[in-house]
Amino acid sequence: MIMGEDVVETSGGPSWIFTSMKYIDNDTKTTLTVRSISMKTPTDYWIKASAGFHYCKILSPARAIEWIYVDSLRAHYRI
Repeated sequence: MIMGEDVVETSGGPSWIFTSMKYIDNDTKTTLTVRSISMKTPTDYWIKASAGFHYCKILSPARAIEWIYVDSLRAHYRI
């Protein structure tokens, strides 16, 4: 499992909320790249209460364990 670069969302909060994390398998199904959606506001943002915020979705430990114990073994062993 590889943590990839964040995908920066620039069109606003609702778009960040409804966009899910990206899980990308390689061709041989031996690695999984995880890319999170992030949203940042500059420190001089026009809404002072929202200035300097950084939102980022996080990977669930249960999702990581599921990939380790189930999906990562599919490339090496038959089910």
